[in-house]
Amino acid sequence: MNKFEPNANHLNMFRHFVNCGQIEPVPKQYFCGECGKVYKWMDNLRRHQRLECGKLPKWHCEICLKMFYRRYELTKHMKLKHHKT
Repeated sequence: MNKFEPNANHLNMFRHFVNCGQIEPVPKQYFCGECGKVYKWMDNLRRHQRLECGKLPKWHCEICLKMFYRRYELTKHMKLKHHKT
């Protein structure tokens, strides 16, 4: 056995450190095959693929022409950047 190959002792030690909070487990990541964006949750990747990836933003600011995929992002932008409600 190679000394760098993981074995049962390594796995048990890793679990111990994770359970004690000394190290964080590696989170699962979901990648978009089209643009390479990374998501923590599969649902977010699916929403990205359905609404955003390969599509032009649907909403835009009439003052500065910045574009947004979601209307609430435009509304927030208007309040913060242009002080309009």
